Amino acid sequence: MSIAELTPIEAKARIVAQECDVTGNRWEVLSDFYKLPHDVAGLRIVDICAGESDLTAVLTDLGADAVAVDMGYVDPNLLHQRKIRTFKSGLIRSGLDPESVARIQPAEFERDTQRFMRSFVRNPERYISASALALPFEEGRFDHVLSFFGIVGVFEEDMQMLRKAMNEAIRVTKPGGQIQIGPAADGTQTHQGRINTGRLVTELMARGDRLAVSTEFFEFRGLGSQRITMVKK
Repeated sequence: MSIAELTPIEAKARIVAQECDVTGNRWEVLSDFYKLPHDVAGLRIVDICAGESDLTAVLTDLGADAVAVDMGYVDPNLLHQRKIRTFKSGLIRSGLDPESVARIQPAEFERDTQRFMRSFVRNPERYISASALALPFEEGRFDHVLSFFGIVGVFEEDMQMLRKAMNEAIRVTKPGGQIQIGPAADGTQTHQGRINTGRLVTELMARGDRLAVSTEFFEFRGLGSQRITMVKK
């Protein structure tokens, strides 16, 4: 699809995706965040706005039918460079001076990236370049729909995009399936982001299509109090 064929919201989403930070949190972190069954074999799972996370690689090894979605997969080399930039920017924001950050060789970070890249090369069909606002899946496909700093994070500044991304997540979740998005924390969200995510949860709770919506609070690896929104379809 050419730029000229995009709707205004799709064109805006593409710009947001090109400018946003690129994450790629490792399984060891995400397994503490998500509430997944102990045995995931045979489950269909999608990770939305996955970046360079190794989540899909690990879930696939555990027997799940897992896929990852990110617009950055159209150019994995550029995606990697953007993730390095995000990683270093985060260190600077945490108080390290830029010269020290420039000299850092993040061995653990590179190990996690290599796990993602090996999986990307071996199983390219599991890494789909697409927008969270237009997921290329049929209705009711997945048992679990996950998004870590994706739906909440990438789209939280724009209520229209946030709502559309959430509606897409609901659409591709099978009856009885579950959506997990977050984390949301006062220390990492802007004022508008907090307003929009709160409004989204309120709208979900008010829907008449039998969604079971809950928000859980927990301490997440030294990052303070975090919120995860869980939606049971």
